[in-house]
Amino acid sequence: MREPVKYLKETKEGETFMLDFFEKEIQKAKEETMKEAEAKIREIEKARKTEEKARKQAEKQAKQAQKAEEKAS
Repeated sequence: MREPVKYLKETKEGETFMLDFFEKEIQKAKEETMKEAEAKIREIEKARKTEEKARKQAEKQAKQAQKAEEKAS
């Protein structure tokens, strides 16, 4: 166990190996985070569209009710 640790800590090759390893892990984490963020953005956009559609429908119904009330008067 000592030799591999010594290699990683005390040699240029070991240092390079560890730097490469951590850079790859960081890149993987960044990519995963971006995918998660993009999925959340799609969810938010979908919710906004649904809300906008519901708002327009409510406005349409309110206008229809107002017209019906005016006709009834």
